[in-house]
Amino acid sequence: LKTCSDNDECEINNGGCQHECNNICGGCICSCRKGFLLDKDQHSCKANDCFEGTISNFTLGSNIDASYRLDRMLVDGGSFSHSCASLDKGFGCNAEVRCQNGQVHVDVAQCCAHCHLSSW
Repeated sequence: LKTCSDNDECEINNGGCQHECNNICGGCICSCRKGFLLDKDQHSCKANDCFEGTISNFTLGSNIDASYRLDRMLVDGGSFSHSCASLDKGFGCNAEVRCQNGQVHVDVAQCCAHCHLSSW
């Protein structure tokens, strides 16, 4: 029978973990609360959801630099449709705004220059 003599690393400075510290034999493992992901340093937590005010920069059409400021909170994996015309008046149809690992992505593949909005 193997046993482990262990000090609880979580007792001192939460084991260096930003959120949760889980003591294991010979060390500790950090984890994060809901809505957060463990960062590359294995101690810090970063937001997994996208929060209101987050900005995404992208190219619309072949050469129009554009940006979108998220106007609501969006959970990780969530998405919604957004009018391309609100991004640039010369475009129609809808873009997909989605949240992935705390980053806002705007998919403008359905946006078309100088076309009329229509319901399909």
